[in-house]
Amino acid sequence: MGDLLGREGRKTLAGFVADENPGFLQLMAHMKELKKVKICFESTGTDNESLPHISKAVQKFAQDGMDTAGVRSLSLDFGNSSGDLLSSVQEYCYLRSLKLRGRLSLLPQFVTSLCGLTELCLSSTNLTGSDLSNLCKLQYLLYLKLVEVDLRSFIIKSGDFPSLRRLCLVVQIPVLPTIRGALPFLVSVQLLCRDLVDLSGVKIEYHERLEEVALDCMVSNKTVEMWETAAKKHPITKGSVSQKD
Repeated sequence: MGDLLGREGRKTLAGFVADENPGFLQLMAHMKELKKVKICFESTGTDNESLPHISKAVQKFAQDGMDTAGVRSLSLDFGNSSGDLLSSVQEYCYLRSLKLRGRLSLLPQFVTSLCGLTELCLSSTNLTGSDLSNLCKLQYLLYLKLVEVDLRSFIIKSGDFPSLRRLCLVVQIPVLPTIRGALPFLVSVQLLCRDLVDLSGVKIEYHERLEEVALDCMVSNKTVEMWETAAKKHPITKGSVSQKD
């Protein structure tokens, strides 16, 4: 521990096991140049004493982001526990990239109040469309990835995500979010749903800067052909539709 604490120039923290020991918080607090942190958390009971330590460590790391030229990235995997530990992180924070994986009862204010956030990935959170609608507050977001079972109640309205360039949606239920005159600067859209049928209400002609359209590799040939037909009418994509595993 002492050796690690003494290395203030350390930029990455990985492979460290933190249970109820507050040394984890102390370790992160002393690494002033830390740029990237990934925490995988497994709850060991309903009254887990490590929650306050992890919450404080996250807050400290994000608050110090202002002093590292806006390059800090945080990844949190809540495992079988709840991600609501973030509800106690309230103060001014700064991150460039944030990834959250695991169940959330609501979208933490921590996410929408982050300064400088340009990349966001939410996976298996089980959040509804009304919860996700609060993401539109992220004015400088350039990349958004959502990996969820169901996103059909998520509505993106005109003026939402004004800076967004890349959108990736990974869903099981083949009904995509509703996009209403939004995302004028979108250049890449990945719609990864193996059971996707036709265009699912997406109008790519409204996204004049669109360069890439990607579908799941298991999508039917008929659906791929429909997307290619739509893409041929686009001035930039010109029929180019790729498929991803």
